[in-house]
Amino acid sequence: MTPQLNDEQFEELWKKLENEGILDDQLLQIVWQPFLKEETKENTVESLIHIMEKFSLLCHWPTEDKSKQYLVPSMLMCPPDDNATKLLASAIFPPLFIRFKQRHPLSFPYGNPNARSCEECMYVQVPLGLFPRLVVKFLQWCTKEKFRPLHKDMYQNFARFPVHSTEGYSVILVCRSSSIEIVVHKNADTKSDTTAVNIGLMVRSQLESMLRGMCAEFVWLSSMEYEFSVLCPICCKQGSVSCCRRHDMNRCDKEECLHFWSEFDLQKEQFCTKDAFAEDTRVPVETFVPWFEFAWMVMY
Repeated sequence: MTPQLNDEQFEELWKKLENEGILDDQLLQIVWQPFLKEETKENTVESLIHIMEKFSLLCHWPTEDKSKQYLVPSMLMCPPDDNATKLLASAIFPPLFIRFKQRHPLSFPYGNPNARSCEECMYVQVPLGLFPRLVVKFLQWCTKEKFRPLHKDMYQNFARFPVHSTEGYSVILVCRSSSIEIVVHKNADTKSDTTAVNIGLMVRSQLESMLRGMCAEFVWLSSMEYEFSVLCPICCKQGSVSCCRRHDMNRCDKEECLHFWSEFDLQKEQFCTKDAFAEDTRVPVETFVPWFEFAWMVMY
């Protein structure tokens, strides 16, 4: 039997969906009611939920009672406030970025189809619908690994997850216009040790596995190309360009003006030539050890 809700209860559940991304089973039953036959309703609802789970549109959200709830990140309407900026600034090591690209029209067939240089590629916006699906997959992985407690506060294009069973480490995913930023954070009372580096490599490995899986699962993402990058610590200190000529401003943090180093390029060259006033132009590759395994060789 379809649950009965008054207008106030319905509005409360709908706001919960928009503000927290949590879809209550009661709301789901009411919204789908016009499209369901009473005699097959239960099986139909389960089938639809299974389809949405298959396409990573939602996943089960743990509850203390027997009620059913689902996380639907794509329905989050509230952006994070200034506290998010402060949290990102307190990262324990430089953030990792996933950038998306496609071949330049002139690079193939006349160019090298296997080229990975920026000259033969152009960077594009984050594929539509990819970030909410990545959040769902990340939550499922955290649940599988029994990382607790869950950070229940999620926002539009922003999510935070615990990534250690006992220590206070968490990973933050932020969707920008043409990149996804990954930040590892630790609680103030957490002691610094090699665990942080291992967590970075673990998160990087999981993200890579999830992206490969989505390329295989979803037809519209089958040709998706991406690369793991970091911001240049020489010319983009504190996440911005000190003097931007394009926008005639100081401290510009627009993505098109930032200097990114891809993992591929960082292995070939390690000097920044973007800042004429830099005292030291050598990029300290060792600071990216938590993300790139090759950086270990630079350290030793």
